[in-house]
Amino acid sequence: MINRFAPWLLVSALTGGFVGIVCNASADTPVLLDKAMTKLVAGDDQWAYTQIFRRTDRTGEDTVARFDPSKPAKDQWELVKLHGRIPTAAESQKWCAKREQAGPQTDGRAMVDLLDLPKATIAEEDGKRVRFEIPLKKNTIGRVPTENFVAYAEVDRNEAALQRFSIVLRQSIRLIGGMAEISTAQGDVFFKSFGQPDTTRPAYISASGSGQALFHHINRSAEVIYQDQRRVKS
Repeated sequence: MINRFAPWLLVSALTGGFVGIVCNASADTPVLLDKAMTKLVAGDDQWAYTQIFRRTDRTGEDTVARFDPSKPAKDQWELVKLHGRIPTAAESQKWCAKREQAGPQTDGRAMVDLLDLPKATIAEEDGKRVRFEIPLKKNTIGRVPTENFVAYAEVDRNEAALQRFSIVLRQSIRLIGGMAEISTAQGDVFFKSFGQPDTTRPAYISASGSGQALFHHINRSAEVIYQDQRRVKS
């Protein structure tokens, strides 16, 4: 299974995948942060959208797919473009089957389940927003322990809505017996409400990273753009 949200994008630019399951806030989570995360996952499985995955360190490699949860499970994903070209029937079937096998987990829930919300602290704040620092739960992202990362969530005070989520590598990490190294890594997710106060939806994701692999320097960057978002279930 591959996480469908920011941590997945960050790691896809660097290492491997991650699995998340459900939202896990508790009474110990700061109230404003709890409200924002609850709003993020509420109705998250009711939205159809087009998702564009783009390697920004290259050209002509967009992968474009359409997701519609109102359709039968086997037909919810439609691959429109694969690495900049029209996919063959076999490629489309394989790609969609892989996404279907990832299970019904939604993007918002995938993100929230990474976070140890009760341990969140306020990093900075002003009259309009609060920026929380949140440790990740003990697990791994790809082959990297989550304690090597830190997450930040920026929440609008008045709307109690998530505006931006970031995940950052704290320090460089060596892999594969020291033959590879991740030097920097960061992913950012930006959100919109679409005029619906009970809803927070991802709108844009960016990720970048650098490191060494077999003595070659690597710089990678990518983005995910959400388009044509509409609520199709209630």
